[in-house]
Amino acid sequence: MRVKDIMSRPAHTVRADQPVADALALLRREHIASAPVVDDDGVLVGLISELDVLRAQPGGGSRPVSEVMSGHPVAAWPDADIAELARLMVDRDAHNVPVVTGEHVLGVVSHRDVLRTVVPTDETAAAEAQRRLDAYAAGRPRWTVSVTGGAATVTGPLVDDTDRAVVEALVGTTAGIRDVLVADAR
Repeated sequence: MRVKDIMSRPAHTVRADQPVADALALLRREHIASAPVVDDDGVLVGLISELDVLRAQPGGGSRPVSEVMSGHPVAAWPDADIAELARLMVDRDAHNVPVVTGEHVLGVVSHRDVLRTVVPTDETAAAEAQRRLDAYAAGRPRWTVSVTGGAATVTGPLVDDTDRAVVEALVGTTAGIRDVLVADAR
């Protein structure tokens, strides 16, 4: 999997010249622990976290974000491998990583986003299997996937045995799925 497959977008950013109080309001409103900091041109210049905001208190809410943010944040590219990103996050103790093209922020990946790929839930496994099947069917929803306890059930019409084999392979190789039942619904 690639970073672009799990990143949250759009990224909720704050400008470096905004007051810390604005950054805190953004973190609370969006229920996020940190946000990328950008300059007037939208170029990534830092990251501001709840901890940075706490360090600015008391009375630091009117200070500019640039005075309390962490500079030189770890960043990832959309086509980077998730395993590489996970190693980078561990090595750099990064909980949230902005995803950039050039220097502009496209999205954010949190440690929770990465964990969901390593330890998928039935819901995330079903969503990934559905995405794979829809891509195979050229974007047409031919099959429906449900997952309970790691067991997937796929319903929808099958053209032939090759169709069945491809559907079983696509769903069966999805992280978090251990068994596949394909029910032909012609």
